[in-house]
Amino acid sequence: MGYDISIVRYDGEEAVDIPESEWLAYIKTDPELEMSKISNDNSQYWEWNAHSQYQDPEAGRPWFHYWRGQIYSKNPDEEVAAKMFQIATTLNAKVQGQDGEFYDEDGQQIDEGPRLNEPRRVVPKSKPWWRFW
Repeated sequence: MGYDISIVRYDGEEAVDIPESEWLAYIKTDPELEMSKISNDNSQYWEWNAHSQYQDPEAGRPWFHYWRGQIYSKNPDEEVAAKMFQIATTLNAKVQGQDGEFYDEDGQQIDEGPRLNEPRRVVPKSKPWWRFW
């Protein structure tokens, strides 16, 4: 188990899919990404070959995975989050952690106000303590 961050596109406050065709078009323009493997569900992973610490493919490199309209990476460091920000900017999207936090161009967590993936809460009007109905 690990921590995921993803590239997510928003239309207002609602997340919308990034078309896979846009992701594949982006990959063709980025020489730092190369196809890694195909998973059991026939989806593709793309390795980042320019990370400062993980350049040996045998040792494993950071990867990106397109799934259901978003691009994911697991357990990213700041350098990977910064690369994701670069990709997100090109795709008109944001980098967001699984807890709803956002990341900037340096791979640092930032506060953008209310978390977009949290549902809005409707607070009912309170009743006097003695009213049961």
